[in-house]
Amino acid sequence: MTENNKLPKLRSDIQEIINTCEKVMFGVSHVTKLIIIAMICNDHILLEDVPGTGKTRLTKLISRVLDLNFKRIQGTPDVLPGDLTGVNIFDQSDNKFHFIEGPIFTNVLLFDEINRASPKTQSALLEAMEERQVSIDNKTYKLEKPFFVIATQNPVEFIGTYPLPQAQLDRFIIKTRIGYPSRETEKKIMTQSEFDVDDININKLSKGKILRWQKEFEKVFIKDEILEKLLKIFEKSREKSNFYLGISPRSGKKLVRALKANAYIYNREFVTRDDIYELFIPVMLHRVYGVNRGEEEMLLKKMIDDESF
Repeated sequence: MTENNKLPKLRSDIQEIINTCEKVMFGVSHVTKLIIIAMICNDHILLEDVPGTGKTRLTKLISRVLDLNFKRIQGTPDVLPGDLTGVNIFDQSDNKFHFIEGPIFTNVLLFDEINRASPKTQSALLEAMEERQVSIDNKTYKLEKPFFVIATQNPVEFIGTYPLPQAQLDRFIIKTRIGYPSRETEKKIMTQSEFDVDDININKLSKGKILRWQKEFEKVFIKDEILEKLLKIFEKSREKSNFYLGISPRSGKKLVRALKANAYIYNREFVTRDDIYELFIPVMLHRVYGVNRGEEEMLLKKMIDDESF
């Protein structure tokens, strides 16, 4: 795998976002970059990590830097679909129903502990994530552009949780974790003063930048030679010898978009092997099920190495 210090420099505006977040929250630059990639792809990201690693604060911080509207909903078993999408309420003063928007009407929706919400509420999120709209009482409401879902879940707590079905997991282009900080980073965190993200004085970027990035990254080129090697990996994952569930065509399409976005933020006009080594695991690991659970990452890495990109 290519070392980070050999990679070309990031686009200046994207590097500015990462630097700003790193000044406020230490040791999160790798996750910040993945969130930005998901946003450029007009897609969603799942952060699976233990409590206290800064998932909520980082999401709120990135939203503020990009000047995006931010709303949060806490996943609990009693959260109803209407609590997410909104409801029609009858007003006796004018004898009419009025639609009250739910938190989903925003630019960035943080769904905290999504696996604590009931399957019915999780399903209500599918239409919004895929179609950028919600349907309530036979009426469709379009969501504002841009719209992203950043969901979190605790990987070690299972009581009172509803594991995300594969159809829901597949809606997230990337699944990653912040992880525990290094000793040096944690020492900085321990001595850092408490702060509220809303009180921090930062230079905001225009939300129009995201919309521009979403158009520009599509121009990035990927060679047919790379596509052929990726297709070989996809086919191997479907042979059932190592995987119960292989890589789907939709997964492959999402991977190509992520690779293009990664090349774009590095100021490249084409996809290279560095993009594959950086993003193949974050994009694909949550889309496959190995015969021997826990070996999926090792098997995917081996398939990448065997193809010698």
